[in-house]
Amino acid sequence: AHGNHRSAGALSPFMIPTHHPFQFKTSDGLTLQGMVYGEGYPEVVFTHGNGLAVPCYAPAFAPLAPLARGYGLNARGHGGSDVPPDFPSWRHSMEDVRDFIVQHLHPPVVLVAHSFGANLSLWLTAEYPALVRGMVLLDPIIPFRRFEPWPEGSHAEQLYQTALGRRGKWPSRAAAAESLKGRGGYKGWHEEAWRQFLEAGFVFNEFAEFVLACPPWLEAAIFKSRPAGITWEWAEKCHVPAVVLGGEASLVTTPECFRDLAHALPQGEFVSMPGGHAFPLEHPVETGRALYDALSRMVAQP
Repeated sequence: AHGNHRSAGALSPFMIPTHHPFQFKTSDGLTLQGMVYGEGYPEVVFTHGNGLAVPCYAPAFAPLAPLARGYGLNARGHGGSDVPPDFPSWRHSMEDVRDFIVQHLHPPVVLVAHSFGANLSLWLTAEYPALVRGMVLLDPIIPFRRFEPWPEGSHAEQLYQTALGRRGKWPSRAAAAESLKGRGGYKGWHEEAWRQFLEAGFVFNEFAEFVLACPPWLEAAIFKSRPAGITWEWAEKCHVPAVVLGGEASLVTTPECFRDLAHALPQGEFVSMPGGHAFPLEHPVETGRALYDALSRMVAQP
């Protein structure tokens, strides 16, 4: 891998790209919600972070609209997708993305993904290389040192306990906004990303309460059931152009580990981004430019 270190610069304001919804049925009958952005080529499939939803990232997608046709797929229990009775495994989530690509798109496609979604993209590319022509991984959750197992002990337990203890319902949209905005994992978010989350990250339940679309038990279960110790193994099997975008203040790992991941990827490159683990939501303009740069180079390759 090249492992080059590039930095994204300051940028101009964005506009939310035009988009329209779609639905996808999983192999076990759940309905997943999604959004299509842009009219270009190639086809790009986006998967989001745990507890989030595709529209939160719309501000960062804006520069891609003329360059690609993006399909953002909300995972089970996220963004209005059906909430499963339990969380079977990360493999089910990865295979949902695989099935969507095989059944509805024209592979190989480019994968763009954040956090939980970035790890699913690594796994999918490693197991089904014919489906993927390139990938951009935004702050994947990787071990703090190369070749160590998945984050264990206090770090993993903290992610799990934080999700499990998260408040999940409010009497109104305004109450939820007042309770969450600028706090915890939502601290530092761009105003437009936060507005999109208020629209897509919540639903009204049968009691007219405003609840998180991804219930806290499901967010916790995703952290708890992570596959152990195979992130590096996935990376070394991904023989496609790959860009790792890592937040300079990310708490899920270190910049050195992002560089290690870029080196482990046979055609990998590392780009440092301003912000923390949620940098696509904190700095959507800079993220959009970095995505555009990465995708432009992938499209230019034969």
